[in-house]
Amino acid sequence: MPAIGGGQCEPPGGTGTAALGLTPMMRASHQIFGLAMSAILVMSGTARAKGPGQVDVQLGPAVQARAVELGRSELESQRRELQQQVEHAVGLHGPAQVRLVIQDIQPNRPTSSELGLSAGLSAASFGLGGAAVTGEVVQADGTRLPVRYRFFQDELRNETSFTTWGDAEDAFDTVARDIAAGRPPNHTRSWPPPRPPQAPTGTRLLN
Repeated sequence: MPAIGGGQCEPPGGTGTAALGLTPMMRASHQIFGLAMSAILVMSGTARAKGPGQVDVQLGPAVQARAVELGRSELESQRRELQQQVEHAVGLHGPAQVRLVIQDIQPNRPTSSELGLSAGLSAASFGLGGAAVTGEVVQADGTRLPVRYRFFQDELRNETSFTTWGDAEDAFDTVARDIAAGRPPNHTRSWPPPRPPQAPTGTRLLN
């Protein structure tokens, strides 16, 4: 309905700030509150996206070269295993960044890929395994700490893990716990070269 005198009328129950009875000061306060809430939501979303520190784990060239022998999915699973162990150990208050590379790895039991490649292996076969990991930890102040750790079981009588990747995952656990404790492992002794790709024959395993 046209307003008298050529003006415009506010619809009954209008949603304008005038209809709500807000003063200019109150409107300004509402705007400031809205901006503050938006900033808080953005910051909290960023924190959730960052998660428990920035942990990056890669497979070294020698390990990647064994993908056909050990199985790509098996190696990717071990890459994720190390990453998750470190993330869980350091929690939300760990170092700014952790960059790790699995340089060498050996399962205790034949992987599915190995079983498919060699009739001389069985799921009951068992041997000595382990892993070697290098990398660095970057602290919040920019300090860089080297990581260099290698564990391969050398005595069957000392075995405590009897899963496919038991010894390798024990090595990962040590790396994760030491990083979380603020003392990344840094073994300076020389290492033997990583294991080269080989056709599984069963000779490295004890039946």
